[in-house]
Amino acid sequence: ASGGGAACAKCGIRSAELKSCARCLQEAYCSKECQVAAWKEHKISCRGQEGQGQLLSLDAIRRRVVDAAASGDWGEVLRWEGRLEELAAVGQDPETVVLVLQAFARAYIGTAKWDKAGLLWVRCAEVCGASKFFRTQVEALTDAGRCFMSGKDWKNAAL
Repeated sequence: ASGGGAACAKCGIRSAELKSCARCLQEAYCSKECQVAAWKEHKISCRGQEGQGQLLSLDAIRRRVVDAAASGDWGEVLRWEGRLEELAAVGQDPETVVLVLQAFARAYIGTAKWDKAGLLWVRCAEVCGASKFFRTQVEALTDAGRCFMSGKDWKNAAL
């Protein structure tokens, strides 16, 4: 195995970028291919965290992400990074989408991933503009600019 961090439950490759099983959050994999290959064995012991083996609903995950961001638990927010597109899909309630995008943007800021944070703030501004949340749109664009300028500038601004 190579690299640092935890090891993939299927192939053993060590990485800091593993994604957890969305159902039980106990096993982590380096790729979708490893997760699919491991499922036959893993499903025997996999137990969902809410309701005996049931997958978490997108609404439950959204609540977890927003709550984790509010408490500054960036690891919990980023645990769901692989599901960001589902969680903030077009057609959802715009306020919910904005909350999810803000949660991920703050997690990226908290982990010094400035470009990713900036892109999410721009996306947040687009959702706000289409939904007539103009005050939030201006705030999001301002935050995006801070992220793109540099991390040092963000540290001088209040979240």
